[in-house]
Amino acid sequence: MKRLISRLMPLLLAVLLAFPTCALATDAPETYSFRDYLISQEPVTIDNDRFSMTIPAGVPYHKDAERHMLEYMEWVEEATGLSFYPEDAIFEKVQITLDQGTPFGGDFGINLEPMDMLRYPDSGFAQLHELTHTLQYRLVSVDCQPFIEGIAIVACARAAGAHGLEYLAYYIASSNYAVLQAFEREMLASGDMEEYFRSTGEGWEAYLIGFRFDTYLEAAFGESILTDILRNYRKDLQDKEGTRDCFVDSLIATTSPTVFTDFQAWYRENAGRFEEKSFAGENTDTAFFMPFLRDGFRFFESRTLCMKERLTLDFHDSHAYAQFMGCEVWGIAGSLWSEKDVTIEVFDQRGELLDAFKLVGGDTSELRYADADLIVLTGEDGTVRFQPDIEIYSPKAKEKEQKPTGE
Repeated sequence: MKRLISRLMPLLLAVLLAFPTCALATDAPETYSFRDYLISQEPVTIDNDRFSMTIPAGVPYHKDAERHMLEYMEWVEEATGLSFYPEDAIFEKVQITLDQGTPFGGDFGINLEPMDMLRYPDSGFAQLHELTHTLQYRLVSVDCQPFIEGIAIVACARAAGAHGLEYLAYYIASSNYAVLQAFEREMLASGDMEEYFRSTGEGWEAYLIGFRFDTYLEAAFGESILTDILRNYRKDLQDKEGTRDCFVDSLIATTSPTVFTDFQAWYRENAGRFEEKSFAGENTDTAFFMPFLRDGFRFFESRTLCMKERLTLDFHDSHAYAQFMGCEVWGIAGSLWSEKDVTIEVFDQRGELLDAFKLVGGDTSELRYADADLIVLTGEDGTVRFQPDIEIYSPKAKEKEQKPTGE
């Protein structure tokens, strides 16, 4: 989602300017301190035997950032069968840097955006994807964007699925890469796929086509085929120049002379597996919310959650981050739907109860509570959806409403 938003930012900003929104009114706001995040006044370096990461001063980062990164590195090694420190080569420690540029990975390590240090429903996406590029480049450099982006997407989806990141696995497999434009549809249906891989595959289309092609390769030749292609190409480079044609020749030799036309035939039968699908829900007892606040564009992702008797919607660090970014915090507002009957309790950050009411299964409640910090739902097991209203965060202080309501 965050990468898609970055690509669509000019259009989205134009829409926002054309349709101005009305922020919830507030006066002197509550002050929120981070609970699960740290901020340093000086650059912070996290260094261990696997990686070295420098976090610039003033960038919020999760208190478990080191553990998360170590897990991501382990997970992509499992997903690819590769190692960041292969026995037959010597590499420096993986370097992780943060700046506002587009995330990328190379043999040195990865670069992330500061917002990648926040915990969103799709957390880990940038880290897993870029770390897969690092693994690949430490084995062999490949000048074929569709293939290497496909590897990163496939490995990221496998890692997420294997380690309980339900939303991230869904986001990768059934959302972020689902929508095709006319060029991609035509290429997949009847284009010269081999020529595309040899010469023209680049940009966002390379992600879309490469994901589908590499998925086919695993379906046709087994889960290890992507790594096998890389290893064989590395052997070929011992007596050949590393060109794009050389890589495609090596890919064909490892798979089949008809691999590209076979892929198109397979895709005609399997295109439906890449279409956008609905999300069943995150399995969690506490959903931590975090807004996207960047370059004048603001939004909350809607959350679909699987409730098991009790579910907490936690906005504490969300409020702290909004204040850190210069916004006034009003409270909690948004649309809440529940599949089953539930009791809803709303609390402020001191734990004081602001309101309690029952929501009938199948109904939607438009919540609107000043100074709210936490919502607790109890009741029957079922699906819950909550879309927070981003207007709870306003860059300008205004007069506070007299009476919050919740129905």
